[in-house]
Amino acid sequence: MPTYLYCILPAGCEAPAASLVGVDAAPVREVRAGPTAAWVSDVPDAVIAPSVARARAHDAVVRDAMSRATPVPARFGQVLAADRDVAALLGQRTSELVASLERVRDCVEMTVRILLAAGPTTGPAPRESGSAYLRWVRERQRARQSVTDQAEFLRGGVARAVEDAGVVREMLWARVAPGARSLEGAHLVPRALVARHRDVVRTAVERTYHTKVMLSGPWAPYTFCAPLHE
Repeated sequence: MPTYLYCILPAGCEAPAASLVGVDAAPVREVRAGPTAAWVSDVPDAVIAPSVARARAHDAVVRDAMSRATPVPARFGQVLAADRDVAALLGQRTSELVASLERVRDCVEMTVRILLAAGPTTGPAPRESGSAYLRWVRERQRARQSVTDQAEFLRGGVARAVEDAGVVREMLWARVAPGARSLEGAHLVPRALVARHRDVVRTAVERTYHTKVMLSGPWAPYTFCAPLHE
């Protein structure tokens, strides 16, 4: 029967409880190989169709694993042929997985979303003349650049604040697309510093830069771990 993969933990961690169920209410178990262990369950097919219920079940298992240690989470829908293939994967990627576990050890992921002020309004493209259209293009480019510049300024300010406070281990920021209304990033935060991280980010954004920030988490560190099996 195919084996569904949820996450990887250090082999010394407590195994999943007998009552823990995952996708399609299947019992979750542990597959160990060397210094790592995978949390898995049986699924009927090699391809699992996404659904809200299945995504929630996957997340619930990963969250349960986080009560033991910070796991290397698998993306939703990763299925291998059998337990022996999971063990083989762990053996083949031991060094990479151990390094990933060390990278995120004792940390969680926090999502940061900062609202950006809209750039100057350019309106619809004019049709009366070529010169008017070219002016409109230049104004549109300036409006987009002003949003990009604003995002870069905020990114730098927040990065300095959290680094000076020592409340992040790593940061990754999403690219700001033309017309974006927010700057989004993921912060890898030590578990013990989550509340302090929230305070530092809110102070930097809302009090210093007078704009709105939304923080969510803590989550498993999906952003900071390479896909396990695609």
